[in-house]
Amino acid sequence: MIGIKDVIGVIKARQAEIAFSLGAGNASTWESYQRFVGVYLGHQEVLDAINKMLNEEQERENDK
Repeated sequence: MIGIKDVIGVIKARQAEIAFSLGAGNASTWESYQRFVGVYLGHQEVLDAINKMLNEEQERENDK
């Protein structure tokens, strides 16, 4: 079964691939650069949402 840690790991790995690709100059046009950055930021938004949900769950458990 796939757990949340696995999902987070996949997202972070993809972010690392994008960062490496940008650093290597693989964005040949401004549009491709924007697309890479947009995907990276989209992944970050997902990670932030997951983190927020996990923190809220932890707070609820601590309040019990």
